[in-house]
Amino acid sequence: MRTTAKWAGVLALALIMATPATARQAKKPCPMSSREQGLYCERCSVVLKKEEIKDGKCAKHDTEPIKAEVCVRKHYICATNACSEDKPVSGKCKCAKPMPLKEDVNRTIIGHTCQGCGGQSTAKDKVMHSKDCRKRELKSACGHGF
Repeated sequence: MRTTAKWAGVLALALIMATPATARQAKKPCPMSSREQGLYCERCSVVLKKEEIKDGKCAKHDTEPIKAEVCVRKHYICATNACSEDKPVSGKCKCAKPMPLKEDVNRTIIGHTCQGCGGQSTAKDKVMHSKDCRKRELKSACGHGF
């Protein structure tokens, strides 16, 4: 069971690292200016909120989450959910009932990839480099884009 969870986490990290790479071709990368430590459930593939943690475990899966560096991005969305307005700064919504946008917070795990061998991890010191890796230079990325 632990092996399955481990591979699910590895797959989730690979998807996190691969998705932003294709998305960033059209968007600027996130500056990751606001970071914090968070708890990440490998089975849920999400950064857990305080209310999703029970006795130090994921309330949904009863598994121990991993500690990870998290990128925090504040943004502003339509308060009525009537439209898809999403801005990096506060302002007014453009939908039929213009009103102030409400603040929302998005947290996503930061992944680290070796530029030499492609080894990946959510922790900088746990990137598994290949034996012949000479360029052990890491690049960090999250799932946010602008």
